Amino acid sequence: MTMIINETLRLYPPVLGMTRTASREIRLGDLLLPADIELVILCLVTHNDPEIWGEDAHLSKLDRFAEGITKAAKNTMAYLPFGLGPRTCVGSNFAMIEVKLALSMILQRCTFTVTNLCTLSSASHRPPSTWSSDHSSCTLNKGS
Repeated sequence: MTMIINETLRLYPPVLGMTRTASREIRLGDLLLPADIELVILCLVTHNDPEIWGEDAHLSKLDRFAEGITKAAKNTMAYLPFGLGPRTCVGSNFAMIEVKLALSMILQRCTFTVTNLCTLSSASHRPPSTWSSDHSSCTLNKGS
């Protein structure tokens, strides 16, 4: 279940991005960034980067996190659904527990039926939301 949740959070992160201030002058490739510049890190872009996640970055690959978060990508700091470092969301562990508990309860009591088969498209091609652009739908049926 953790792999499914992590892959879902990678494709549809709860935040689009975050800001950080460079504490010192840093070099990014050919670019020299001065100290105190504000940087914007776009989770959606980072989470869909083929150089970090592989050529299938745009696809939902549930076993991507089979060996844990740190081995899922080429960069151990590329997975950012709750931020990273000292400013990581303080509720991230609680949120993961709540999601697992809620999913467990739903799966125990309900069944899912896909009414219009769809393919997962890249989250980078449309804003993340609960609305599907391809008119696919899923019916949640209460179990007996």
